[in-house]
Amino acid sequence: FFFKQKTAYEMLRSLVGSEMCIRDRNSLKVTTEPPQGVKNCFGMTLLNTNFDEFNKQEFGQKLVYSLCLFHSVILERKKFGPLGFNIPYEFSDNDFDVSKQTLFYLLDDIDEDVPFNSIIYLIGGINYGGRVTDNWDRRCLIALLQKYFNNDILFGEATFSSIEEYDYPNSFSIE
Repeated sequence: FFFKQKTAYEMLRSLVGSEMCIRDRNSLKVTTEPPQGVKNCFGMTLLNTNFDEFNKQEFGQKLVYSLCLFHSVILERKKFGPLGFNIPYEFSDNDFDVSKQTLFYLLDDIDEDVPFNSIIYLIGGINYGGRVTDNWDRRCLIALLQKYFNNDILFGEATFSSIEEYDYPNSFSIE
């Protein structure tokens, strides 16, 4: 066989994936760790996101893609300590889920223009921003949101990075 001998920890780690198991005398505690790096976190967020919910909205899938990228960047900023945010915040996947639902309901009710100011206020001021206590961190969060949610996104003129992996895909189906 071509497989190398694995230790018990390696086998457990490969089975659990990004979940970490800690065993105490009479209990077992399982915690989920976010993947390290923007690319890995972004990939995991994309895989866990159902883009089909946003099929009936004209720009919904593009905005959810932006939300996935924003969420990945926010989670990764923790690693940089005071250079990322002045105070460390515990953003989680629940913040992303609530923001995605907020986006869904906002887009479901509109008839004409996308309400970017409302999106930025609800996501940046309430969903993610509800945890933020420092004014400079709040300004940073809102500035990031303004980069990910603007008119350029709707018409394909926005670029988030010089790396093509982060450009908008032609199709939002996960294959």
